[in-house]
Amino acid sequence: MTDVTEAVRKLLALAESSNVHEAAAAARKAQRLMDEHNISMAELGEEKESVECAVFSVDGGLGAWKAALITGISKINGCLFFQARRGVWRMIGRRCDREVVEFLAIYLIREIQRAGERDYEAMYMGRRRSLKRARRFMKGFGAAAMYEILARMRGDRVEGSMALVVQRERANEEYAKAAGVELVTHRSDVRLDAMGMIAGRVAGRAIQWRGGMGSAGARAGVEAA
Repeated sequence: MTDVTEAVRKLLALAESSNVHEAAAAARKAQRLMDEHNISMAELGEEKESVECAVFSVDGGLGAWKAALITGISKINGCLFFQARRGVWRMIGRRCDREVVEFLAIYLIREIQRAGERDYEAMYMGRRRSLKRARRFMKGFGAAAMYEILARMRGDRVEGSMALVVQRERANEEYAKAAGVELVTHRSDVRLDAMGMIAGRVAGRAIQWRGGMGSAGARAGVEAA
């Protein structure tokens, strides 16, 4: 087994190569060997940063579309986001990966909310203001924008980087299992506003995030747990 683990370590090192094709091929081979020989990331000892669990909070709380957005961003960046109990959310992953998720989440939530408020005002200008209608519109807008943004993010990922994410997911799952974390899937039965969803799809295709890395005005509260 020592020879196999050493081979996997070398392949993982190659998977960090700036050559996309070389990195992708190395990551695929490493993943195949790990699957065939049931090797975990912990056994390899290759993580430059240890996997940890942290409390994750966002000003204003997390509605359905915000939670779904952070869950999707977390998965794309090798983290595991879950609800520990009502009102308390946690994230498992390396600190550097959690920070990427944090910056992206705060920035994108802010941009989606801004776009939703702008489009709501434009669509319902001159009508009597209704808090209930505005909330229903924003839920539909946020859900549709979130779906479009995550689809674009997944499309941007190269094969090699996704293979590495899969390896980090495995390490996160091992951590969760060892910590006795119970992962529960939550479903939302909230009815979404059709006009909000149409506007949200358009906005989700236009919102950019590459310039938002590290530039969010307000950061999520992340505390070691």
